[in-house]
Amino acid sequence: MEPIRSGTTTERLIRTLILMVILVGYSALSFKDGYVSYPQKNVDVLKQNLASPESANPTINSKITAEAMNTIKDANTLSAIIEQFGQPSVQESTAAFYFGPAGLAKINIIGDRVTGVQWLPGNKTQLDLLFQKLIGLITGILGLLMIAQFFRALSTKTELTDAGLKVSSQGGFRWGGSPPIPFEAMTALETSQYKKKGWVEVQYKLSDGTEGSVSLNDYVHKAFPEIVAELCNRKGFENPIRAHKQNPPPPDDSAEGQADLESTEAKTSSDT
Repeated sequence: MEPIRSGTTTERLIRTLILMVILVGYSALSFKDGYVSYPQKNVDVLKQNLASPESANPTINSKITAEAMNTIKDANTLSAIIEQFGQPSVQESTAAFYFGPAGLAKINIIGDRVTGVQWLPGNKTQLDLLFQKLIGLITGILGLLMIAQFFRALSTKTELTDAGLKVSSQGGFRWGGSPPIPFEAMTALETSQYKKKGWVEVQYKLSDGTEGSVSLNDYVHKAFPEIVAELCNRKGFENPIRAHKQNPPPPDDSAEGQADLESTEAKTSSDT
């Protein structure tokens, strides 16, 4: 027989790539909002409290939070605050300003003596920033999984030769492939899931007594129709693809049923 060698389907690669780009991109944007954009928006609003806001370019001190205000309020001198939190973002003659990611600490001073402390929250709260960072983390993890899935799809290889069947990736949640399965070791072709999910299971029993099954999927394996047809010809199994074409499911008048029927017809046309 002419060897059949197959990679994965273009549809699988495109879908995985799209999801990967969306998740990684959304993660990057969320982290940017949480760490850069939201704090900078707060600064742009809060710097209106300065004497010369137009010319000011205050730096953001990540140590300055609403919780840190308790420590600042307990300090009697500006030098004590500087020792713990560093130099103010902006210092004027009667006040020192510490810009944090989510707000502004305004410290009224006379010389080095602290005469009053005020916390001015930004439009974007600490919870807003935390939420963006959390979204970035979750979508980033999912994005990494999709990157792994994309390379898994790229590495999918299926071979059917006179020596038998070798599958490197089965798709779905079934990681890994199969050992080489000679034709004589194939015992059955389970097709109950083909109409609904588009896959079949090749059941086998190797010479060492190892029993198992390997999945072939019309979404995962590009040469699925050719491989299934050759397996059925060699082993005398019923070809589920041919049976499905000869005995299509009864029409379903519901909107969901019509959508499923159109999808099935499109897949059948592509297979032929």
